[in-house]
Amino acid sequence: MNRLWMVCCSAAALAICASAAVGQGWTVTQLTANTYDDCYPQVSGNTVVWRGSDGHDNEIFLWDGMAIQQLTDNDDGDGNARISGSNVLWRDEQDGWGELFLHDGTATTRLTDNIATEYDPVVSGDNVVWYGDWSGGRDVFLYDHSAGTTTQISAGPYRVYGAQVSGDNVVWAGYDDPGTDVEIFLYNHGTGVTSQLTKDDTNQSSPQVSGDYVAWQSGASVFLYDGATTTLVTDSARALRGLSGSNVIWTDSHDMDEIFMYDGTSSRQITDNSYAYSQSQIFGDRVVYAGMYASDSYEVMVYDNGTGETTSLNRGAGRPYAQIWNDAVVWQGRSGGNYEIYIGQYSSPTSPGGDDSPEPATWLLLACTGIAGAIRSRKRNK
Repeated sequence: MNRLWMVCCSAAALAICASAAVGQGWTVTQLTANTYDDCYPQVSGNTVVWRGSDGHDNEIFLWDGMAIQQLTDNDDGDGNARISGSNVLWRDEQDGWGELFLHDGTATTRLTDNIATEYDPVVSGDNVVWYGDWSGGRDVFLYDHSAGTTTQISAGPYRVYGAQVSGDNVVWAGYDDPGTDVEIFLYNHGTGVTSQLTKDDTNQSSPQVSGDYVAWQSGASVFLYDGATTTLVTDSARALRGLSGSNVIWTDSHDMDEIFMYDGTSSRQITDNSYAYSQSQIFGDRVVYAGMYASDSYEVMVYDNGTGETTSLNRGAGRPYAQIWNDAVVWQGRSGGNYEIYIGQYSSPTSPGGDDSPEPATWLLLACTGIAGAIRSRKRNK
């Protein structure tokens, strides 16, 4: 069945076309304005994906910098959207187990068709990774979109957790032989080699991978592996929050969950207030985090380690689930009783005349061509 997805250039849709400068080179744009919840945004480049309702059930939507497209149109309920470049991954609950689909900007491919649950799917370039229950155990699988192949990359029968992918590198936490405690494993898709990075009598958790770097947590300690050596980053972490290259962020167990950052050389505290931090994420030298300043009210902030500046992008109701990719931050915020999607975009505030002061907080209207007035047709996913 075909349907039309239309965004009209009307007074009701003007929120989609409006942007506001918030200072220090950041501009915030509201991408959605409807009567349904739009949730869990993800960003890669200038493209944003999220889960939203079409009035019947949850579908996957995409904003490509100009227009909103509805990628799915079925009666199954879609979620867990992830994006890397032009590849969008999601899980469809059509058979009660949850099957995985990948849209590469042109076509949609079904990746799984079984009676097992696929947990925590993630995508990096053409590689999709998840872990699922098979033969009484739980194993890690990798789908290579360029080759069209799926490979089981962990060797059971022991359970695995928290698989992550960056390029050809995949990490996970899993029981070692004979399955007495949880260790960290690294697989390289190019070589087909799996390495066990830890081997001791304590449980490891929260593996992260970025290029050749791997970070994980063991009790209150956070470790960083650079492809050759392992470094103790901190011994007072409450939770490892993220990794980007050699940059690591975590919340500290001694400082009311304040956020700390290690840049490959030294560590520094990047927050110092009474907020309760619900989440944080890092990309390069930038960290986005959300702090709760009142009941169900959060402030979305971005810290730039290069300048030492912190910018507030939004204060409002509802947990934001903020995500960052280079010069873009996305989040959800409650507006009019339901969640909408927002994006904060950075551009250098330096003007041709040499004035590097931030632009005044003025409202800008984006052209209705593309965002408003866009008409897209899609076919139901099979």
